[in-house]
Amino acid sequence: MGRVLLTELRHSQEAGPQPGLDELDELFAAMRDSGLALELREFGERGRLGESRELALYRIVQESLTNALRHGDGDGDGAAVIELEWGEQAVDLVVTNAAAGASAPATAVPTTAGPGANAADSSGESAEPWNGARHGLGHGIDGMRERASLAGGELSVHVGSLFRVRARLPLEPRAATATATGAAATTPELATARSASDDAVDEPTGVPA
Repeated sequence: MGRVLLTELRHSQEAGPQPGLDELDELFAAMRDSGLALELREFGERGRLGESRELALYRIVQESLTNALRHGDGDGDGAAVIELEWGEQAVDLVVTNAAAGASAPATAVPTTAGPGANAADSSGESAEPWNGARHGLGHGIDGMRERASLAGGELSVHVGSLFRVRARLPLEPRAATATATGAAATTPELATARSASDDAVDEPTGVPA
């Protein structure tokens, strides 16, 4: 069943409306139904991603979980842990699964895209160009890196006994939403103030004739 799902996922990327945050839970359910033992850890409130960044996040999650499914056991089963942390300025994604069949050494070499792409990652290891084919991953990693970069974010891949994808995408600022909400909230107050002012003009002055 896992192999059938992989084929369907590949074809779905080219047809119909593009998915976003609303389709994430459906994707998780489909992966679990296919045999992937998926653990989800999510913190914060989803949202404040523009349409293009929603699509980028969805595709990165999809490709990461597809890799976990493809590199599971012979029946296409596998296991993965996905972490989503919605912060004030960015959403952080981490997808971890066993690197079955990976030829990387125990001290993995990550690759990054986006700001600081040539700098060392948080583990202190230097980044180098990624060769997905060398690790049996095809061009999926390159696609994720490109999506993250075009969305103004960054992505790194760590290969060792575990395969880990880390991505960070910027969120839309709260200011625009807060300003619109604040304006709507004060509208009734302004209307009341104007009404009171009009009533004051119509009141009798009390001056004798």
